[in-house]
Order: sequence, then C-alpha cells, then structure tokens
Amino acid sequence: MVITAFISEAVIIEDRCLGVFFDHLQEDEVNRTANGGIICTTKIQRAWKEGRFWLLETGEGNYLIGSFKRGGGRRSFIEMLQPDEARWL
Repeated sequence: MVITAFISEAVIIEDRCLGVFFDHLQEDEVNRTANGGIICTTKIQRAWKEGRFWLLETGEGNYLIGSFKRGGGRRSFIEMLQPDEARWL
C-alpha cells in the first residue's frame, strides 16, 4: 500500500482528519515532497491499525497517523470509531 502522507498532531473533525503533514507528494513536475503544512483529508472511508500506528483510507489516498493532538486528538478519533466500530477495523 502506498502512503500518501504522514500526519502528526491529528484530530478528527466530523469524518475528516486535520493535522500537520510530512512527505506528501506535491502535484508538480518533479514530485517534490512537502513537510510541515496543515492538511484536512477528504472523508475517511476506513481506519485500521498496523503495529502501533493507525492508517486512514480516504478518497484521495492513504495516511499514517504518527501522533494525535494533545488535549483531545485521540479522543476525537475514538469517538469516530465508536458508532460503528466493526466498519473501521
């Protein structure tokens, strides 16, 4: 599976992930990577755990969550999983 970008300081807002991205391929002729920008993914379609990391599948790619934002990032993720936990894992 190809990882589109790594996300740190992740927080879930509705059904999207907001955070700081790293190693995201830019849409240019030399395929440069970008680091340290803010990303808001498209709708999360699936979430699953690989080792100690969570992976997210969206319509635009696959993201690896490296860390959650302090003070509610992990809680927002768990709240997203709870309504229909079987769908995510």
